[in-house]
Amino acid sequence: MWCDFLGISLRRCLVAENTKIQWATHTWSPHRGCAKISPGCANCYAERGSHRNPGLFGVWGVNGNRVINADWDKPLAWDRKAAKLGERHRVFPSLCDPFEDREDLDGSRSRLLELISKTPNLDWLLLTKRPENWRPLMQRLANAGVSDGDCLAGDWLAGNPPANVWLGVSVENQEYADKRLPILLQIPAAIRWVSYEPALGLVDFKPHIWDIDWIVCGGESGPRARPFDLRWAEAARDQCKETDVLFFMKQAGSRPIMSSDEANPIKRAVCEKYNAGWIERHITDPKGGAIEEWPEDLRVREIPVVGATPAEIKKAEAKGMPLFDSTEKETGLE
Repeated sequence: MWCDFLGISLRRCLVAENTKIQWATHTWSPHRGCAKISPGCANCYAERGSHRNPGLFGVWGVNGNRVINADWDKPLAWDRKAAKLGERHRVFPSLCDPFEDREDLDGSRSRLLELISKTPNLDWLLLTKRPENWRPLMQRLANAGVSDGDCLAGDWLAGNPPANVWLGVSVENQEYADKRLPILLQIPAAIRWVSYEPALGLVDFKPHIWDIDWIVCGGESGPRARPFDLRWAEAARDQCKETDVLFFMKQAGSRPIMSSDEANPIKRAVCEKYNAGWIERHITDPKGGAIEEWPEDLRVREIPVVGATPAEIKKAEAKGMPLFDSTEKETGLE
């Protein structure tokens, strides 16, 4: 999971100066709280935090309380730091869905758009399970026309997306890939990406992959994690390779399996059997994030970037996460 509650305070998880999410630099959410809408939400890590401290994390559920972030200056400080370093930093709102349809969130949603426009050195990785809400929510803000953020919503609707927003959808299986990806591809965005995590089944991305820039793949972690077949990751990697889409293998999860015994196993100390086959498990990282334990051909961590500086490219390559310029991708409406 993206926030490990073992030994880490809840408050520290709310704003991460340097997050444990391998593909992000910081985490910051305009509000905290959400509601479950599909199988991928079943074991939500953030909901566990809300059970322990609803005053900080909000209350999960359609009618649950959402907690508006009180610190809107932190991203501005990160932007200044990134500018000083001559780098681009990536910010991920990890404790909310930016496109949850609640009118009481319109104010923070508008303010988020304004904040994004004021932080040109930050790339904002907005991830949603509700891409169908993008248009009506942006239309509602544009119709209000009260703030600068409302005007920016109108610009986005007109086909001028924020240059520093990477818009992504969560896809856990084929059903939700078929539901969410076509909608994502109708939304103008500088970069479109997919979080195939927690991966709960094999997904054929081919009908939509040509207009996707990046796929992040990972198994589920935590005490109730469902099995993650590494064959699903291999299939996603192969589809990316065939179509020049960037691929990032995030983690093997807490219960990785292989669908055939002849495949190279992850080396783990305890053997567990699932309906698809066996895998040896060596608990080095409970989330399956130790890259050296994976099959060599899955050790792929590519990251897109718009206008990377030579220093950024060199630094990323040294970490084994090469950057790729995605400026040639179409960003307008399909």
